[in-house]
Amino acid sequence: MSSNIKQTKRCKEDFAQFFESPSRETFRELLRNTTGEYDDLDFKRELISDDEIAKDILGMANKSGGAVIFGVEEKKEDNSFNSKGLSDLNDKTDFKNKVEKYLPSQLDFRVVS
Repeated sequence: MSSNIKQTKRCKEDFAQFFESPSRETFRELLRNTTGEYDDLDFKRELISDDEIAKDILGMANKSGGAVIFGVEEKKEDNSFNSKGLSDLNDKTDFKNKVEKYLPSQLDFRVVS
């Protein structure tokens, strides 16, 4: 099995662990074991417009799911990560309601902080 396939499987397992029990520890583990962005993993340094977030969510939903992680910057030179945090995401419910306007009602997504 190639190292890229092994890495993808490990990343998916780290996703599963994070979503089963979202915590700072499982999030750090996800970042530690990830080697960059994939079709099902996208890092954003800061919040983007609601319609752009919805496009990312739809694209991932069409492939089988994934995660958009805000407040983390990927360093292109070595694919490591720098946690920036977010200063303007105060209310998860408000954020979800704004993005849901652009998504089909059947699509289920979660906001984890």
